[in-house]
Amino acid sequence: MVEQRYLALKDTPKFQRTINSGNKKSYFTRTIFMSYIANAVLFTMIFVLLDSVYFAAKETTMLASFGLIVFLYLFMMGIYNSIVFLNSVYNNNIMSPLKSIPIKVNVNVPFVSWFIYNSSSYIFVVFPSAIFFYLLTHDYETIFLAIVYAFLILLLSFIISSLLFIYSEKKAKTHSSIKNVIKILMLFLFLGAFYLLLEDPSYFGYVSSAIAALPYYVRVFAFPINLEYIVYLNYNLPLFYRILEILLSLLFLAILVLIYFSIRYKIYNILMTSEENVSSEKIYSKMRTTNMLRAFLKKDAKSTFRKPQNLSYIFLPVLFVIPFFVGLGVGDGFKSPFFSMLYLVEFVSSFYSIFLLVVEGKGIEILNSLPVKKQSIAFYKSIFGLIIFSIIAVAF
Repeated sequence: MVEQRYLALKDTPKFQRTINSGNKKSYFTRTIFMSYIANAVLFTMIFVLLDSVYFAAKETTMLASFGLIVFLYLFMMGIYNSIVFLNSVYNNNIMSPLKSIPIKVNVNVPFVSWFIYNSSSYIFVVFPSAIFFYLLTHDYETIFLAIVYAFLILLLSFIISSLLFIYSEKKAKTHSSIKNVIKILMLFLFLGAFYLLLEDPSYFGYVSSAIAALPYYVRVFAFPINLEYIVYLNYNLPLFYRILEILLSLLFLAILVLIYFSIRYKIYNILMTSEENVSSEKIYSKMRTTNMLRAFLKKDAKSTFRKPQNLSYIFLPVLFVIPFFVGLGVGDGFKSPFFSMLYLVEFVSSFYSIFLLVVEGKGIEILNSLPVKKQSIAFYKSIFGLIIFSIIAVAF
């Protein structure tokens, strides 16, 4: 999003005056840092509120069970974020210009950039549960293992997304809009299952009881169900077993690092050659005239569905805000978080027109050169956002 905002504003006179009077590097550093801090603070506040309910009950098993849900949430957010990141870098040709620079680009740049400047802020979702569990048990190992497994899960999510990204590049090209819609729908299908667990924890209660009935070695070795026992419920085990669990955790992490090292060159090469894969085929079509509103709606629809990251931003606010509404409501008829989402999507629709202007990039100059008032452009952009978010609200 930072890159798209920069591409949209970098040629405007006001932006040039601001940047020229300062430093371009400081602009990016400040923008990325503010985005990182906002994510970290938001996730911390949301999950402090959620975890405090289980902490107040002073039941370690309840807090551990919810901790497993938190790790699953971290995993799905990692999948979502890494898919958006890889597609954004590839579609915007961010890395390919580096080939002309007489310096050697580190092959780990994609993962390091993704982790340091973005996804590492997601680790803050597990801190509240780990700290609350420590306050109940005074076990330092919980905090250490929570950090280890948070990094492990983010690495696993990046590996899975990278494999899907590599596989999609090898497949024959299908209609990009259809493929992007299918990707996003599949992702949000899994997210929907997660939010069902948050809406009614009794769903997870059955699963937790089934896990507790499994043999001990299965609960310890079978990922991801072992998170509840390795990270949380190991504080009363003998020292030998606790050391063994730490060694197994580090072994699992080492295996994932080896897998990452085996695919990192493929990711790097695909991202560095994105410009070479751009089609240069000439397409001739008959010009058709249409009314202004229809033309803008058609253009915005293509801009939204052409790229996965543009399509995913429709649902992005839901991912951040929905957990906050769990257990909250106006009255007896509004206890489901999905009712809160109806208010959310209607509110966000007013901001989607701004996003559509941002993704125009250099195309904003063409829009400004048309004999159309800026107020009319903003109005037409708002209409598309209103239609999209109304459909989402009606669906729920």
